[in-house]
Order: sequence, then C-alpha cells, then structure tokens
Amino acid sequence: MPVPDFAGVARHLVDIARNGIPGYNLVFFCPEGELSEHLVNMGVDVRTGEFGPDFGFKKSFVALDRIIGEIQPAIVHTHLAYADVIAVAVVNARKARHVVQGKVCAPKLISTEHGIAVDDLVYHETVRQQKIMELVHRVRLWFTDGKIAVSRFNSVQMGKKWGAKDVTVIPNGVDLDTVAQKVEEKRVPGEPGVLRVVSMARLAPEKKIDVLIDAFALVLEKDSTAQLEIAGKGECLEDLKEQVKRLGIESNVFFSGFNDPFEVMGRNDVLVQLSIAENNSYTLLEAKAGGLKVLATAMGGNPEQLAPAEMVPALTSENRQQIVEAAADKILGYRENLSVRDTSFSWDSTSQMTKNISQKYGEVLADG
Repeated sequence: MPVPDFAGVARHLVDIARNGIPGYNLVFFCPEGELSEHLVNMGVDVRTGEFGPDFGFKKSFVALDRIIGEIQPAIVHTHLAYADVIAVAVVNARKARHVVQGKVCAPKLISTEHGIAVDDLVYHETVRQQKIMELVHRVRLWFTDGKIAVSRFNSVQMGKKWGAKDVTVIPNGVDLDTVAQKVEEKRVPGEPGVLRVVSMARLAPEKKIDVLIDAFALVLEKDSTAQLEIAGKGECLEDLKEQVKRLGIESNVFFSGFNDPFEVMGRNDVLVQLSIAENNSYTLLEAKAGGLKVLATAMGGNPEQLAPAEMVPALTSENRQQIVEAAADKILGYRENLSVRDTSFSWDSTSQMTKNISQKYGEVLADG
C-alpha cells in the first residue's frame, strides 16, 4: 500500500488483517503513518519503508525490492496504481537477475483495482497525463498474474480502458450484524420530525459535496428544521464552508471533521453521497447495514449495492441542477418513518471476502 492515510483502501487492508487470508501468512508493507500504526496495534506483521509517491520511484523501488528480498514471498499483492507500477518494475528486474544470478525471488503479482472513473480527468489533470497513464496500466497488466476488481463496474472499465482480461470481482465485505450493533449502540434519537442528513466522505472535488449543499438548501425551503452534518476532512473544506455561508444556511449545517463513523451514523437518519467516482463504497455498505436511509448517484459500483429508489442519475456537468433538485426531493421523501431503521440488507462478509482472495491466490499459484 503506497499511502499512509486511513482512507477507504486502508479500511480494506484492515479487514484483511483482521480476518487473515486462509492458507497464507501475511506481511503488510506501507509508509509510516495512520495505516501502519493501526496495523501495529492489531498485532499483525507490518513493515514500513520509503515507499509511495512521497518518496519517488527510485526509493520506492529500492524499498520494495528490499522487503521482497527479506521475506521471499510467493505473492506480492498491490493496492493503488503507484504500488501496481513499482511492483511490476521490481518483480521484472528480479526475474532478469534470476536469469543471470539464479535463486532470486520473483513472486507472482496480484493487483486489486479499487477506483477507476468513467471520466479519466477525475484523477488526472490533463488529457496527456490520462493517455500516458492508460498506456502505463495496459503495460503493467501484461505482467500482472492476477487481477481483482472490487465491483463489476471496475472490471468492465479495466477491460475498456486498459484491455484487462480475466478480472475476478471480489467486492469489499461488510459484517452486517456487527455494524448494525455498533450503530445501534451509538444511536442518538433525534427530535420528533427533525430530518438529520449526513455526508461521510473525504472533502475532495470528486465527492461533489457542493452539490449536496445546494440540494440541502432546497430541502430547507420546505423543511426549515432539517440538519446536515458534513463529516470528513480534505482540501475542499474552506470552499464548502464559504458555500454554506453564501447560501445563508450556517445554522442548519455543521462540519464535524473526522469522527467515529458509528457515532456519526448513530446520530443521523439519511446518508447522501453524490460523488462522480465511486466503486464499492464502504460508507454506503455500512450505512445500509446500520439501517440508515441512503441516497447516491447511479454511477460506478453504486447500482450493485443500492435499489433504484435509493439513487439519482449519475452526475454530469450538464445535469447538475437536475441532480440538485432530484436529490432534494428524495431527501424530503425520507421524512416519513424517520425512526424506523431497516437493516434487512444482504452482502458478503469480510471473512467471505478474504476466502475469495485466498481462492484467487491459489489459482494464480497453480498456473505455475
């Protein structure tokens, strides 16, 4: 894992650490930071090094090559594009050294794709950069032995954009009963009839929290008691605060920063996520498991998780106002039966997820 932050992909690794992958000993490798500290506290085998975008290609290459030399793994399983690319370079260099020197560990490579957008400019600043990275992904996938996607949407996009074949879909797992219990333990009943809405996401451009704020302003025109909590941190914080101020809705909107997600869900009724890039959202899965009403854009992996009534159309630059109005109407429609929390939601557990990963490992190693 090439980044130290405790975001969605880190959560995926923590679930793997907690469950283990049946039949395999695991070593986690990442830069020092929130993720490594969390893994250390879990008591798993975690190594840190100068690995990731903050350290550059050369240091990252050396760090991963060193850790492979120490551990001699059968498999290197990478998460996020930077790790995918560095690992391909390292393993192929090791294969070349094996030809010359012999007995150099060159493990199998497996990559999990967590995030791929329909619009490449969501993650790339220019068309040129997008085209370069498309070529990089196509090439690195030639040398990747096993490909995993966290949603069917991801799998399809990998094929369209990068020519990926034989992609195995293994969705993020969620332990429904555990989540429901934790949310219920933190539950704070609201005032009768008061609609409590929440966003739980990084305050990043692709999350489109500004669209939610505009929609919530329309909600307030019909329900002046409604409340919106914006939970999370990120580069858009000041812009979003300024938007709230400009709309004159400061008394109904508050920014709570990074919080215990179960506490946040426990004090709210409706979770809204209008992002333009989403693949298999832990936030939506846990909100559904916790019995919250949810609303999201019909894009990415969201239709694989949600019913049509829980979505608005995918957001584009042309239909922004349409989505603002549709989201406001849907949110207002949730005012009925606010106190009723429906937890009848079906999804694979985290242990099933790791069993599926174990099966994929076995298939890759069996290919020789």
